[in-house]
Amino acid sequence: MTRFLIALMLMIGIIGIGQSAAANDYRLGVEDKIALRAIVWNEAERNFEPWDIFGGEYSVQAGGQIFVPLAGAVVAQGLTASELSDEIAATLVDKGGLRDVPHVTVEITGYRPFYILGDVQHPGAYPGGPGLTTLQAVALAGGARQAIGEEGGTISIDSIRSTGNLRGVLAEMVRALARKVRLEAILADADLLSFPRDMRHPDGREALQRVLAEEQAIFASGNAAFERELASLKDLDALLEAEVAGLESKLSGLAEQLTIARDSVGNMSELKDRGFAPASRLADAQRNLFELESRDTDLQNSIFRARQRITENERDIIELSASRQTNATLELQKVQAELEKLQLTRTVMEQVLVAQGIGMLTSSATEVVTHFEVARRDENGADVVQQLSASDSVLPGDVITVSSEIVPLDDPEYLQ
Repeated sequence: MTRFLIALMLMIGIIGIGQSAAANDYRLGVEDKIALRAIVWNEAERNFEPWDIFGGEYSVQAGGQIFVPLAGAVVAQGLTASELSDEIAATLVDKGGLRDVPHVTVEITGYRPFYILGDVQHPGAYPGGPGLTTLQAVALAGGARQAIGEEGGTISIDSIRSTGNLRGVLAEMVRALARKVRLEAILADADLLSFPRDMRHPDGREALQRVLAEEQAIFASGNAAFERELASLKDLDALLEAEVAGLESKLSGLAEQLTIARDSVGNMSELKDRGFAPASRLADAQRNLFELESRDTDLQNSIFRARQRITENERDIIELSASRQTNATLELQKVQAELEKLQLTRTVMEQVLVAQGIGMLTSSATEVVTHFEVARRDENGADVVQQLSASDSVLPGDVITVSSEIVPLDDPEYLQ
C-alpha cells in the first residue's frame, strides 16, 4: 500500500508539472531540453511504478525529433509538452506492444536561446523562456548602446539618458504652462481658455491635446462648481429680501391698528373718568393695545434678523469670489516658480548635451526612438520579420535587432 501511495503521489506531481508547462501553450523547437517521466500499472503488485528505463533528459535535435528508448524517434518540434506526452504514450503502445497506456509527462527544463543584435551593450545569444518581453531581453543584453545621430555619428547611452530626462522636463513645462493659462483665465474672469498656438509637447500633438483637454475639463468643472454655489447664495438673498418685504408689509398694516388702538385707549380713559364707561372696558382696550405693541416688536425684530442674514449672505458672496481669486493667485505664484525652476533645469540639460557634442538634442522638438525588429520562424519553417513593441513577448529562437535614432518632432503634425 505504501509503495502504491508513493507512486500515485509521484504520478500526480509529475502530471502537475506537465500541465503547468502545457498551460503556457509553448511549442517545442530545436535545442529545447525536456525531462521525461513515466509510470506504469503493475498488475501483479496492483500499484503504479516508475518506469526508470524510459525517464531522463532529452534535447530536441536538428531534425525536430527526440530519441526515446522503446519508442524510437518521436517528432517534438511544434508540439506542446502535453501534446508530446500523448504522442510518446501512443508510440510506446504502438511500438512496444504495451497493453496499458503508460502515464507519460514532459517537463521543459531548458529553452532554446534567443539572439539579440544591434544597438545593445552585449549582443549575442541568451536563454529564452515564455513570458520574456522585448524590454527584458534588451536588459539581458546590457541595455541600449547607442543611437544614430544627425550626421551618421553615434550617441552614447549617457546622451540618450540625458535626452530622455530633457524630454521629461519639457513635458512638465507644457503641463505647467497649461495650468498657468487656466489660472490666468480665472483671474481674468474669462469664460474660455486660450492656449498659445506655438505650444508643443515633446511626445507629439496627441500628448499636447491630452494635457490641454485635462486643463479644459478642470476649468469647466471649477467654473460650474463656482456658479452653482454663487447661484445658491443669490437665491438665498432673494428669499431673504422677499421675507423682509413680507414682514414690512405686515408691520405697515399693524401700524394702522396700533393708531386705532391707542386712540381707543385714550377715548375709553376719558369716558371712564367722566363716568360714562366701566373700568373693564378700559382694561380690555389697554390689553389689546399691549398685544398689538408686542406683535409690532416681534415684527421689527424679525425684520432686523432677516436684514442681518442678508448682510451676512452678501458678505459670503463677496468672500466666495475673493477666495476664488486668492486661491488662483497663490496657485499661479507656485506655477510660475515651478516654471522658472524647470526652465533652469532645461537650460542646464541642454548645456550638458551641447558639451557632449549632441547639438541637435538641444531642440525641444526631438526624440530618441528605439526600434525592435524580430525574425521569427512561422509554422511552415520560414523566417518572418516583424516589428515589436517594448512590451511584446520574445520567444525562444527569435532573432531581435535593436536600433535607435534621433527623430525631430518639429513636423507640423506635432504642433497644435
